[in-house]
Amino acid sequence: ASLTENQTILRPWFTREGGFPTAAVLAAISPRTTLIVLSNPNNPTGTPIAKQDMLAVVRAAPHAAVLVDECYFEFMDRELTMVGEVSYT
Repeated sequence: ASLTENQTILRPWFTREGGFPTAAVLAAISPRTTLIVLSNPNNPTGTPIAKQDMLAVVRAAPHAAVLVDECYFEFMDRELTMVGEVSYT
């Protein structure tokens, strides 16, 4: 679908050793960015994304929708999730 819609999907690599690629994600954000998807914790490594990194991404892309998939947040430390940081605008 992305090819027919002339969309580019950028996917910086998240590894257990390297963690969340914050710098690469921030560098990939442009005025054309419309959606950013963050999976926390990462699947399949189970490595969490630091809350400050997720907030940095959100702040860097005020023009884009940011989807944070935290389907296992019940099993995470509260300070590692975006629960409580969500607003509807």
